[in-house]
Amino acid sequence: TIEPIDECTVYTHMTDKHHDTMCHGHILVKHYAVEGREILIGRSILDDPAHPTPRGDLIEDSTFWVEAVALPGQDACLFTSVVRLNLGRFAAAGESEIDSVVALLESASIAHQQSFDMRGILPSHAVGRQLSPPPRLLTLGNLHIYLARSVVVEEAFKRAINCAIERHGDKALESTGVV
Repeated sequence: TIEPIDECTVYTHMTDKHHDTMCHGHILVKHYAVEGREILIGRSILDDPAHPTPRGDLIEDSTFWVEAVALPGQDACLFTSVVRLNLGRFAAAGESEIDSVVALLESASIAHQQSFDMRGILPSHAVGRQLSPPPRLLTLGNLHIYLARSVVVEEAFKRAINCAIERHGDKALESTGVV
């Protein structure tokens, strides 16, 4: 569910029931528009009396910063997304498992991809392909839950970005008289 707090703030509540342990997320998200920048900042609420969490269930502990900055003189923007996740306690993993997790997360960074043009429509393989299930189960904390949800969220996020790009392109064509 999404609860509007004011015109720039929402409080989201979600429950992931697709894993052995349910994971609950209660996230406060604030929007800021500052000098050519659009910024979203989010933080998990770990203990919400209005939404009690059953004992033994996971509670998402995350913080994020998403920013879009218009590039001067260009019909483009710089998009930055930073996420911090607390993956919970886990047994000491071997270096190879931690290295596998680091490689998987690095591969999800669009900034590291060179297989598509950064302008225009965000391609269908942008992140979904990068976060496809690894060949073996990664057991590092709760990472598997976040990766599974990331693939679902990425699709909706990508659609929203592509709609904004198309609307901007339509407005640019209208302003030139080419329709």
